[in-house]
Amino acid sequence: MKEKLVKYFLPAAMVAGFLCLFFYDALHYISNIDDSFNDEYVSKLGVVDAAKLFFSNINGRWFSHIITAIGFHFLKNNYTYYAIYVTAIMSLFVAAISMLHKTYFKTFYKREVPALASIQFAFVFTATLYFLLFVGRQEIWAWVSSANNHLLSVILCIVLVSLLLQESKSALKTT
Repeated sequence: MKEKLVKYFLPAAMVAGFLCLFFYDALHYISNIDDSFNDEYVSKLGVVDAAKLFFSNINGRWFSHIITAIGFHFLKNNYTYYAIYVTAIMSLFVAAISMLHKTYFKTFYKREVPALASIQFAFVFTATLYFLLFVGRQEIWAWVSSANNHLLSVILCIVLVSLLLQESKSALKTT
């Protein structure tokens, strides 16, 4: 009984709790100064000039500021679009973790993992991360500018590590 509880019920409950809280936060947007600032300047200046302003006057995170400017150009202060956008970012994170999981097992254990098992692992991993960072969940998962600054960089790194592991002559392989 204890084994079934730990193996099936706990992960399912974590993922269900994560999805409920994630969508609650996504659909009940709490405004923040960064999103308001970015949205206002993109509306006034356009994508290119806003990205230049963000880069030169804020902190120099070039990649995330370009993505943020493009994102706010399309989102146009619409909270429904914000919810769709952060859901897409969360889905990309889950997909990246799933890709890394499959690649890791294929590379180091020479074992094919079913896609469903990798997706399940990715959701449980994401739910665990969500609850471990629960106090900061708004900043990491629910605000557009923060999702661009934090999650997109992590997603890109995870995907690149997965691609490196897939290469036959990768320096990361030990076998």
